[in-house]
Amino acid sequence: MPSPSLERLMSKLKTWRENRGLTQQELADQAGYHVQYISAIERGARQAGMGFAKRMRELSEGEITLDDLAPPTQYTAPQKAA
Repeated sequence: MPSPSLERLMSKLKTWRENRGLTQQELADQAGYHVQYISAIERGARQAGMGFAKRMRELSEGEITLDDLAPPTQYTAPQKAA
């Protein structure tokens, strides 16, 4: 089961696409990606790469952001030895 943050981004991409009346194939054609890639992202089977996130930001005119599709990872600094 995808994490809550992954579920939100999956939902945002799918909702954005459907609100514009686009099929996964039409979005794939416009974005320059394979339809299976779009499907995998919407299902949570794959996380969007930075290139796809940038392309979606362009296509959506900023409605979908880089953080929506490729959220920053949390970094934990290594612990110093005692």
